[in-house]
Amino acid sequence: MKTGPAPAAQQRDSAQPKLPLRAAFYYPWYPQTWTVGGQHPHYRPSLGYYDSTSRAVIRRHIRALRWGRIQAEIS
Repeated sequence: MKTGPAPAAQQRDSAQPKLPLRAAFYYPWYPQTWTVGGQHPHYRPSLGYYDSTSRAVIRRHIRALRWGRIQAEIS
């Protein structure tokens, strides 16, 4: 007789990230709404400014998140 969790439970458990969790905040509107002392920041992301309407930019950002082994993204 086989013992242990049911296959569905095994799949659910294996989908859970391992701790500590590596997460990143993603602000698709950066830098349009960001100001410091009334001025836009001088920082320019290496992949360019975020553009949530550009599929190419989104693909590059997702590729970077995967490269960094980010387990959770908060937008």
